[in-house]
Amino acid sequence: IETVFTRNKETNRLNFGELRNQANSVIKKWTISEKIDGTNIRVIFTLEGFEVRGRGDNAQLHPHLVDAVKALFDHEKTVAYFREYRGKDLPDDWSVTFYGEGYGAGVQKGAMYSPTKRFRCFDVMLGADWWLDDDDMRRICSDLRVPVVPHLGYFDFIPVTQDDLQALIPFSLVGQAEAFHTVQAEGVVAKPTVVLLDRHGDRVVWKLTFREFNVKTK
Repeated sequence: IETVFTRNKETNRLNFGELRNQANSVIKKWTISEKIDGTNIRVIFTLEGFEVRGRGDNAQLHPHLVDAVKALFDHEKTVAYFREYRGKDLPDDWSVTFYGEGYGAGVQKGAMYSPTKRFRCFDVMLGADWWLDDDDMRRICSDLRVPVVPHLGYFDFIPVTQDDLQALIPFSLVGQAEAFHTVQAEGVVAKPTVVLLDRHGDRVVWKLTFREFNVKTK
C-alpha cells in the first residue's frame, strides 16, 4: 500500500496535498482504519490446507508469530464457511487469502501494542484477484472470529496536516485495547467503500503515517 501523496526525491518529504494517484481525487467517501506497526502476513487457504507467509514467499517470520496466527484459523471451518458463502461447492482451484498485520513484542515497535504476538486482518482476497469490500471483509472475519484492524469510520476528506491525521486517530485503538495504555498510532489506511481499480488496474487504496510529518529535510 503506497502513501497518498507524492514524495520530493531530494528531501524525501511528502508533498502534502499533491496526490500520488489522481484516482483518489474522485472518491467521495473513504472507509478508514488504523495502520498497525508490524509485519505483513498472508494466510492462504486452499482445499488441501492453509499456510502462513510473510509479504514475500521468502520472508522469515518468527515461529511464535506463526503459531499465534495459526491458532486463529481452522481449515475445516473456513472451507465450510466459504462453501456456504458461495452457495455451492468450491472448485478444485479455490483459494482465499487473509492479509493482515502481525505485531506484538519483538515485531517492529509491537511491544507498545501487546506483550504477546498477535494478528489482525485488513484485507481478504478470493482467488487470485477478487478483493472484498471492507464491510464484507469485516463481516467474514467476525463470522470466523478473526481479529481485524480497528475501523475509524467513513470520511469525505484526505488529511493533509498532522492535526488532520490526529483528528482521525488521536491514539492507537489497538494499544488501548490490548496493552491498556495510550500510545500514538502509526497512522491510517483508507479504501473506497467499494473496491475500485485505477487506469493501471491497481486497487485504489492509500496510507498515511505520523512519521511522514517528522521526516527531516536534507
